[in-house]
Amino acid sequence: MSKPSYDPHAAEAAANPRAFAQGVGRVCQVWGVLLVMVMCCAWSASSEILERTKLNEQIVTGAAIVAPLALGFGFMAVGVGLVGHRISAAWGAMGFAIVQLGMWVAILVARIVEAPTPMGLAVAILFTLLSLAILALSIGAVRNLRANPPPPELFEIPPDFQEPHSYLDPKRPGDK
Repeated sequence: MSKPSYDPHAAEAAANPRAFAQGVGRVCQVWGVLLVMVMCCAWSASSEILERTKLNEQIVTGAAIVAPLALGFGFMAVGVGLVGHRISAAWGAMGFAIVQLGMWVAILVARIVEAPTPMGLAVAILFTLLSLAILALSIGAVRNLRANPPPPELFEIPPDFQEPHSYLDPKRPGDK
């Protein structure tokens, strides 16, 4: 009995050429959920911080909590689009990553200049590096989807597709 031969080139040809973009979509979804969860916790914990600070610091602290929360929802949305092979979602992920990176760099600079606490610096550095990684992944997803665009028929609705609740329509096709 002979072993079946394994051809690595056949496996590459059968692989999804947009798998990297789909993987980045999953990463964006997870990153978005984590941002939302972390910022919800930070939001509830920030009430003590906001009571002790001046108005300008309150605005900055509020923006530093609300902006990542909004970015988290955005990353969840573009993650779904990337899983569905949408090039516009890849561009959106890249845009969100650029905004996020700029925000965390600004927070890092503010932490260094205003209040260089070790924990604050560590968190700002961590989120800046994670934002840089998300930006690199989203750039890779844009390149992947531009090099391997999805076929146009992927987004077409088949003619035999039934609308939701079409069984309630008395004039639907196939009825007498």
